[in-house]
Amino acid sequence: MKLKIYFISLFLLLIFSGCGGSSSDDSNEILESSYLTPSIKNTIIDITTTEVTTGPSDESGSNINTSTLEVPLPPSDSEFINSLDTVTLKSKTEIETWYKYSVPNVNRNKKIVKKDGRFLALIDPYIPPKLVAETGSTLIYSEDGLNWYDMNVELPSVCSSIIATETFFYAVGSSIKGSRGNVIRSINGYSWEEVYLSKDALSYLSAVANRDGSLIAVGSSGDIVISKDGVNWEEKYFGRYQLFNISYSENELVVAGGINMLSTKDKNMENWTLLDNNNLIQGTSNNLYANGLFLLIGSKVTRIYDGNIFKYIKRESNLKEVVYKDKFLNIDENNVYISIDSITWTKIAEIELVDENTTALDVDSSFIYGTDIIFTKKL
Repeated sequence: MKLKIYFISLFLLLIFSGCGGSSSDDSNEILESSYLTPSIKNTIIDITTTEVTTGPSDESGSNINTSTLEVPLPPSDSEFINSLDTVTLKSKTEIETWYKYSVPNVNRNKKIVKKDGRFLALIDPYIPPKLVAETGSTLIYSEDGLNWYDMNVELPSVCSSIIATETFFYAVGSSIKGSRGNVIRSINGYSWEEVYLSKDALSYLSAVANRDGSLIAVGSSGDIVISKDGVNWEEKYFGRYQLFNISYSENELVVAGGINMLSTKDKNMENWTLLDNNNLIQGTSNNLYANGLFLLIGSKVTRIYDGNIFKYIKRESNLKEVVYKDKFLNIDENNVYISIDSITWTKIAEIELVDENTTALDVDSSFIYGTDIIFTKKL
């Protein structure tokens, strides 16, 4: 049995825990050869898997056999970043006004979900100095994105991510008892059941996604768990790779985190490929797919992946890109930008902040933007 050693503290895990408009003709130039970084040779990862049921399993583990990927890199972080292209900003002639409301006590991405017209948001428990949570996450809800109410529910986990399927809410994180990665689910947001519990102590699941009816969750210690029914889960271990986020297209699924990026084009998610481990890119805080492109966002560099090759773009701000109507959307303190390629951004709206004293807005629609709710109003 291969012993899995965990180097990451919960503090580091929490750090990593978590779009319409007009496009310009410049967007068609994204795949010009002058912008592309040569494709990095893929490495196929051979793994064994274990199917588990609800609750702890036995102590047997899975072995992995990975080949070494050697990537020629520039001599330093600064030289690499300074060699990259930067984004281009443009603006529409007519600018809309959108409104931004910061959901109270929600401090990381992937913590808010909308289902059947209602928003649910995860609230982190108090983490004492010893970095071990003594209580689970709690929930608040809103019918309109402005007025929020306590659900008086304490979950059996410290949750890092929540999604909604047609039938259930699913949340992932780490169990209170034993600090093991787990998956919980609920029909109504009030009553929750644990459907997966890792056999490894000090593990943590960072993100969960629903792809064509199959659920996938990833963790900080190289864990990938997959289920086709939400009850029976298959475990895959990539012990050397920290995984924090998930995105997918019709033909490919990408998980990323740390410096690594794994991909599968297998609908059953059995065969995986190591795509990129450029150690000058420190972490992937977000992972998106829109308009035929994967966007992997770090603190200083954004990786653009079209399914074959990569382009690196210098990141000059700490904005939070999201997908909005199959485009990438970015918001700073005052402006809203949209892009089809993450290279050329067009300003489409200005932002007005609303606070807890605002109880109603005359708007057309709303959507989740990280830890905020954005309300849109067309001209």
